[in-house]
Amino acid sequence: MESFKRQRRDSDDLADIRPEKRPVFDQQYVSQSSFRGQGLQQSGSGTINVGGNLNIGNEFDRTQNANCLADLRVTDPSDDKTRIESMKGGLLADSYSWICEHADFKRWRNDEDSRLLWIKGDPGKGKTMLLCGIVNELEKMRKSSSMDDNENISFFFCRATEEHINNATAVLRGLIWLLVAKQQTELISYVREEYDRAGRELFKGVNTWFTLSSIFTKILKDRSLKRTYLIIDALDECTTDLSQLLEFIVLNSSQDSSPRVKWVISSRNWPTIEKDLSDATDKVRLCLELNQESISEAVEIYIRSKVDELAKRNGYQNDKDTKECIRSYLSSNANGTFLWVSLVCKKLYKISRRNVRKHLTLEEFPPGLDEFYSRMIQNLTDLEDSELCKNVLAVLCIVHRPITLKELETLVDVSGVSDDDELREIIESCGGSFLTLQGNIISFVHQSAKDYLMKEESIKIIFPEGRIENQQETLVLQSITAMSNVLQRDIYNLQELGRSIEDIERISSDPLEAIRYACSYWVDHLCEVKCDDDNDGNGESDILSDGGEVHQFLTEHFLHWLEALSLMKSIAGVAAKLTRLLKKFTSESAISRSEMQIEIKNLVSDARRFIMSNRHILEHNPLQLYSSALIFSPINSAIRALFLEQEIDWITTTPAVEANWGACIQTHYGDVSAAVESIAFSRDSAYIASGDSEGNVKIWDVESGTCVKELTIASGGALWDGKRQVIFVSSGLRIAFNCNSSKTNFEIWDAITSAYYTLQLVLQGEASEGIEAICLLKDGKRVALGLENGLIEIWDCNPKIPASNRIRRLKGHTESVDSMSLSNDGLQLASASQDNTIKIWNTATVKISDTTSGILLQTLLGHTDPIQAVAFSDDGALVASGSNDNTIRIWESDSPALDEISDDHMHTSSVTAIAFSKDGEQIASGSSDMTIKIWSISGAFIQALHGHSSTVRSIAFSQDGGRIVSGSADNAAKIWDISGTGSCIQTLEGHTSSVQSVGFSNDGERIVTGSYDKTVKIWNVSCGACIQTLSVHTDAVSCVAFSNDDELVVSGSDDNTIKICDMSGTCLQTLNGDTGVIRSVAISNDDKLIAAGSFGGVIKVWDLESGKCLKTCEINRQVGGLTFGVTNSHVLCNAGIIPLDINPDEDADATITDFHLRGYGLSKDRDWITWNGKDVLWLPVEYRSEYDDEYIVSEDAIAIGCQSGRVLILTFSSSIFPLQ
Repeated sequence: MESFKRQRRDSDDLADIRPEKRPVFDQQYVSQSSFRGQGLQQSGSGTINVGGNLNIGNEFDRTQNANCLADLRVTDPSDDKTRIESMKGGLLADSYSWICEHADFKRWRNDEDSRLLWIKGDPGKGKTMLLCGIVNELEKMRKSSSMDDNENISFFFCRATEEHINNATAVLRGLIWLLVAKQQTELISYVREEYDRAGRELFKGVNTWFTLSSIFTKILKDRSLKRTYLIIDALDECTTDLSQLLEFIVLNSSQDSSPRVKWVISSRNWPTIEKDLSDATDKVRLCLELNQESISEAVEIYIRSKVDELAKRNGYQNDKDTKECIRSYLSSNANGTFLWVSLVCKKLYKISRRNVRKHLTLEEFPPGLDEFYSRMIQNLTDLEDSELCKNVLAVLCIVHRPITLKELETLVDVSGVSDDDELREIIESCGGSFLTLQGNIISFVHQSAKDYLMKEESIKIIFPEGRIENQQETLVLQSITAMSNVLQRDIYNLQELGRSIEDIERISSDPLEAIRYACSYWVDHLCEVKCDDDNDGNGESDILSDGGEVHQFLTEHFLHWLEALSLMKSIAGVAAKLTRLLKKFTSESAISRSEMQIEIKNLVSDARRFIMSNRHILEHNPLQLYSSALIFSPINSAIRALFLEQEIDWITTTPAVEANWGACIQTHYGDVSAAVESIAFSRDSAYIASGDSEGNVKIWDVESGTCVKELTIASGGALWDGKRQVIFVSSGLRIAFNCNSSKTNFEIWDAITSAYYTLQLVLQGEASEGIEAICLLKDGKRVALGLENGLIEIWDCNPKIPASNRIRRLKGHTESVDSMSLSNDGLQLASASQDNTIKIWNTATVKISDTTSGILLQTLLGHTDPIQAVAFSDDGALVASGSNDNTIRIWESDSPALDEISDDHMHTSSVTAIAFSKDGEQIASGSSDMTIKIWSISGAFIQALHGHSSTVRSIAFSQDGGRIVSGSADNAAKIWDISGTGSCIQTLEGHTSSVQSVGFSNDGERIVTGSYDKTVKIWNVSCGACIQTLSVHTDAVSCVAFSNDDELVVSGSDDNTIKICDMSGTCLQTLNGDTGVIRSVAISNDDKLIAAGSFGGVIKVWDLESGKCLKTCEINRQVGGLTFGVTNSHVLCNAGIIPLDINPDEDADATITDFHLRGYGLSKDRDWITWNGKDVLWLPVEYRSEYDDEYIVSEDAIAIGCQSGRVLILTFSSSIFPLQ
């Protein structure tokens, strides 16, 4: 209750929201309005408020409204009402009309001080049908009083057995949807205000309740809201967050809070509901047990109707004696319970006229629901299909949602049943008094039926050996068997490895139809299998032992199972289920069996990490499970070991990866649109709040990785002009930002209400200067300061303490410390720096005099750009980080340090240049760490070359592969001997700016270099002398190449031209062709053609002799690594192979964009390996290049210089292809 009281206090200024203060969308979408019809005309701009159901807005707004309503809709309560009335045999006006004349109902209806009517009663008393009747009566009253356009009626029916309508969030979604979709449609603006920021995720996250309750509160306070009746049936069947829902009802059912709203709710006689409603001051109770006379009369009307229906159905409508016999029996035994009458009549439907009296005489239908259910249970033992019936009832008792007939067939052994019709008959005969079939969905006739079956005496009868746990195990085994028989790779026959989940349509004959429940819930049921010593004294069943059914299923079908979940969009929460399963292996009863569960425990643990690390592709690209997820998993991953060789046959050389899983357990990729500058965990570690450089705050669910809430702080009270800290304070969703230039003022925001206040921190002395980060400890008494010089200082905030006693210093980062987080116990500090690392320190043992080092516990590597934000979870088990690389990562703080590839085998900074040797057997990479590294095509590290004093910008191999030349931002080029020691043979000095491009002549005697200084230089390899300086460009030279006969030099420049010069330095020809800034040039093997690629993605091919343009095509990305194929029939670039197909008669200046790429390449965003232009292998962020000229493509290999310092080398089969 307190959370809503606080929300109410914070929202006092919203007590009456005027229509003019309702959220308004961007005027660009609504500035031009035109209305046609009687009585209303306008053209031009401005705002018009119109009541009723008039739909105003342009196409964009209508589309957005439709999308918003579609995502908000969890059910149509009107359809639910129709279905319920049909299931219960129709709504009889005479059976509920008594309520309209009841004093309590009239008081609620007519008295403005009576805002809440609570109808309560025992099971079967007709509460649901009574509320259906109230809805009908209110609608009649509205129409009869000509108030049709001035009243709203919104309602919702809770059902415990239906997952989508058994929770508080669903209730709000249903009430809001019925209100804004079908009645007062202009109120959708309150939903749109949040929806336009978060999209459909607004209704999916764990924080949806808080957002929707805030939205609904604003709607109910809007002064334009018409008189509104809100009706909720069966609150006792709201199984999730019922207390929150009741708090909301109480707070919004008073005259002061929502003066235009009245509520009707119903429930069983539960003391907990009575207690939660005790604070409602304007409520009216209507207890059905205290109105027995009215209820009995209503039941009698219902009985007469059911008897007439029975007589007509079974042919004795003219037999007054039989009808009276039935009516008399029902009236004598109903005890005012509609449900009992309904269940008995359901049985009587099957009894012929001549036998009906006999059955009534035998009292086969005892009075009272429990007695009736008991008799039905006893009758099961006499049925031919008794065991099957018991199994069906047992399964229905433990499933987490209603299931279909097809799903039931996978969960119960129905081997003796011939078809669905026979299964329907069996369900009807054995479970007719407990179960109902609506189409193909099986559910309980009433919650009381399930409640009775879950009583101890019933459990002993219907569950195997009288134990629920045994049925859980049986269901798991049935699920595993069913899944094993159906699951397979690419079960939807998608074929395209990169196909997005959003582009996959539900197929008509869905192979997953029968196993959807099994896929979603088998782990949940496995977690319920009893771990004790009751199984023949041997402890837990073999189901969870090494070599058991679960172990075997995961070994054979783990990836197939994940693919199915991905196709079903049911990945969220799977890792949490495996976490729960892992706890079973450490339970007290499992310890004695630990030697029998070593392999399966390790497999489940690895499977959990596999899922968490690959969340992005699981949610977006299902078939990447079989490629990207496997090859980028650690060498020692159990999942990789099981599936890699059998799944990836088109990649012949896989990348070098770590040996083991590192500390990073999750990375958020595409959901982050700007650099993350601040991050924090909530107290329960369930959420993360992140603040980005654009003033947006997002709240994430840690387990599922989804964004559940967005705030735009820049539009609020905070001044967003630098690095910010976001923290959760207290126990709620509150966020603090330091927001002034001295970084000592904090604004404390409430994530629900957006209310804020200011807190000021006072610092003294030198600590107030050079501060890049400040971490306020959650007790508010201590801070840690991150400085520009890489030092970290910890201060006590009490200004009375002398400075000499206030500071501790930690040193270890090589660049500015931009963010920090202290663990709650104050013993550990996580720091994030511009050096791309996170460090975790033990702060307890560091003294003031120790300014050179602290006790460094761990360094976390993985981000590819400076890290702006870091935070500990409350229990210290997790660390979250956000970076300029637009990712958020979650780390386990107590994991072993990441087993990175040795520094000798990867660069320590971003790779900036890369090249293949002429024979394709070696690769050279250059980096901003000033080194060059040589690799074999298999990915093996060969040697490192040291000598440059700045970033290496370009590399080229000699024809024989024994030497390389490198160009650097230190303005020099160097020649290296790589056939031996790796020594520098020559340093070529003469350029006055960065050397951007280099190349060997084919005879190996000369080198050409291009520089930012706008010149091209030709050098003698032997002596290192400059032979020629070509000053033919007016801007930086970005690419150079020799002709194959070594007689010509071709250069491309930022001045948009290509120059062809001879060895004397004479410019023979200038090619421009409006290609833009030139990034790559190539000459054909016969020296007849020249190709150039531009920054803007245009590739042109000219005749070298005449300068005539022969071909123009566009690849919609920067062109890099341009070369001709052996036969000169195609060119190869970073996008793949482009066939030339030169036709002398075609218009060469016409740009071709519809050609078909062939072979391997990279996507425009460099996050996919492509084949024939289609995505086939997704690249994690640490395996991506920063720019298009930092990777190279050949016909059977790709080498990528990564921003992380890695060099990714992939070789491909020449006979097996990814889309075959």
